[in-house]
Amino acid sequence: GTLVIGQEQDSVGGGFEASQCYLGDIYNLNIWQYALSEDEIDFLYSSGRCGFAETENDPQVPYSVVYGQEPQGNAQFVDGSCSDSEDSSIGKVLRFPPQSDASTSNYVQFTADFGVDALNSLSVCTWYFKSFSDSGRFFLSYAISGDDNALIMGEWSDHFVFYIRRARFDTDIVLEQQTWYHICATWSSDSGMVVYVDGENAGEADLSLGATVPSGGNLILGQEQDSVGGDFDRSQAFAGSLYNLNIFNIQLSADQVAQIYGEGTFCEAVPDNFWTDEQIAISYNTISSMAPSGAAVFESGEPAWRHGAMNCASEDIGTDVHNPNC
Repeated sequence: GTLVIGQEQDSVGGGFEASQCYLGDIYNLNIWQYALSEDEIDFLYSSGRCGFAETENDPQVPYSVVYGQEPQGNAQFVDGSCSDSEDSSIGKVLRFPPQSDASTSNYVQFTADFGVDALNSLSVCTWYFKSFSDSGRFFLSYAISGDDNALIMGEWSDHFVFYIRRARFDTDIVLEQQTWYHICATWSSDSGMVVYVDGENAGEADLSLGATVPSGGNLILGQEQDSVGGDFDRSQAFAGSLYNLNIFNIQLSADQVAQIYGEGTFCEAVPDNFWTDEQIAISYNTISSMAPSGAAVFESGEPAWRHGAMNCASEDIGTDVHNPNC
């Protein structure tokens, strides 16, 4: 038969009416030859608008076939919010080996330039996925001369912890393995700390009031520093994945955190207004340009998808990455 997208046929391939023509956008339209189960529908939805998720059987008409057709009239295929040709970090996940292969050799390290001498407020937001079962490991450590705990994020005693200038916020947040969470840890010298998980306030603490976090220190992802740039402990080495980790030079409000979380859309970029307002101190684009050490790796597309992340790359639209044997 004839399938038409954007019109309603009153005869095969024609009989269209202007009052019935579609106005809007459509993305990732697939047609299966069977009724999807509730679990399959839930999995497709939870993978996000930009993600690839498999069903028991591949679609009879996949979006790659739809995408390969020639649009008529003013209909057109355009790159949407799932792709950004100017930002190579989109879809690039930073992955560390699982707990069994954790090592002090696996990390990303660089000198952090916040653009000012010191910050009196900051926020760190990231997608977070852990592949360890022990009680605590750390994924971010920022050390300066005289203070190796200037900024730390990770887990300790089975709960998420957030350090600013040696003051530790022991939250009640428990994070499960093999699950993606969006975490924003925020702090201001005036009001203290607030931590958000998946866009929701998960805890507050009046800590590190009056403090500042100087620029120019050593920032490490994947290890916890006990001296500037070193003294790592294998039992604290991170095992898991991080994506779209950005450091902001303000304490984000609840509304701003919700805007960045984007209702759980994994591949969504940080909204443009944070760039135009110069509120990003260290961008994920900068981080993803660093060379990882050891077995840490940046990966995108199918490799990232196979390790639990979403596939965000627009060039993968026409590529079948569904593998029932995976």
